[in-house]
Amino acid sequence: MVLTLWKLRSRGEEHSKVDLKKLYNLLCRFKIGRIEMKKQALASFNEFIQEDERYVKIAMEIEGLVHILMKFLNSKDIEIQEEALKSVATICGFDSYKTILVGTGIISPLIRVLESGSDLGKEVSTRCLMKVTANSDNAWSVSAHGGASALLKICGSGCDDAAGGELVGLACGVLKNLIGVEEIKRFVVDEGAIPMSIKLVKSKNESSQISAIEFIQVLASANEFMRGMIVNEGGIRVLVRVIDPKSSYSSKPREKSMKALITLCSDSIGKSTTHGPSTTEYLVPGPVITRLK
Repeated sequence: MVLTLWKLRSRGEEHSKVDLKKLYNLLCRFKIGRIEMKKQALASFNEFIQEDERYVKIAMEIEGLVHILMKFLNSKDIEIQEEALKSVATICGFDSYKTILVGTGIISPLIRVLESGSDLGKEVSTRCLMKVTANSDNAWSVSAHGGASALLKICGSGCDDAAGGELVGLACGVLKNLIGVEEIKRFVVDEGAIPMSIKLVKSKNESSQISAIEFIQVLASANEFMRGMIVNEGGIRVLVRVIDPKSSYSSKPREKSMKALITLCSDSIGKSTTHGPSTTEYLVPGPVITRLK
């Protein structure tokens, strides 16, 4: 480690000796410290890399750092695991380093935290997965490690309190990223994602509401068959209720709901679904048309 730090110092003046010494001391405590020392070192490390994005670059140039974080993610100590997750969440904010983390195998421990971690651990893990699956990147890897099933389980938990609702909303957001892959989309739909997301629209937590509506919109944009399934499950009625002026929904869910309704009706004008009326027949007469007048 000393040799590695010496090489970093010799690359240029952009890395101050003070920064390198501080990082070196933290990494030493990662390796040889007791549990409490490791916790303190991780907390200090998180403060260090959140202070300036240049410090993330310095840290990621240290040989073995990612493997140390991976080890901490697998720790049985909840606090160490949570602090390591915070480190990963910060590093995942950088595309080049996100790729390194995924290549090192970060997805598997993130999914394990989703399945059995603390509430905070699950929330931070989901935030990490949100970043690594942006634009459906790494969707197959997440699904292969059981991520889709774990996310569906969280979304189906029906938590309406502030903390639980936030987690559900994040999990639904990751699922939205995953369904950019056709096979994963079919899997989550077969597992009941459509009635689940419609139920979440009716939840008390706004984060869950918004994520569920966005999820429905992405599904609706797939094809006519998918739109028909959403309609048959009562999706139109629920979305119409959101934009009803008499409803208690705030402006953000209303806006998202209107966009989802437009997507659902995009090429369904005058067409009936397999087991019921066309989407427009749910809207005329009704609050949607009234709202548009």
